[in-house]
Amino acid sequence: MSGAEELQAVDLTKLNMQQLAQLKHQVDSELGILQDSLHSLKIAQSKFQDSKENLDKISTASKGKDILVPLTASMYVPGRIADVDKVMLDIGTGYYVEKRVIGNFHSLSFCFRWIGLSAAGLSPVCGGGKRGEQDL
Repeated sequence: MSGAEELQAVDLTKLNMQQLAQLKHQVDSELGILQDSLHSLKIAQSKFQDSKENLDKISTASKGKDILVPLTASMYVPGRIADVDKVMLDIGTGYYVEKRVIGNFHSLSFCFRWIGLSAAGLSPVCGGGKRGEQDL
């Protein structure tokens, strides 16, 4: 928050009905944004966990094995594991990068922990927001 955006306590008993309705609308809107963010974080956390589990399954014995390569969430094409030391990562919006498996394992672990901490920080805020909304 910038210096101009300081938090202010509001005495709800001094607000008229229109101001209360406006405040409730603002709280509902902010709570919706926080809940959407929490949901997105949980989806990302699940995807990172899946990626980590898939990286764990790759070993030197996997070289040359047939696999199904996902093009979309519901379309797969046949493929073959050519190099067990490198993988292609989807970094979003149709871009892929080639990375070493060892480095990915560490970066995925870091991302997984960071997303988990972020989600844990948002959960109480969303719960508190619901209680505040009911009080309002």
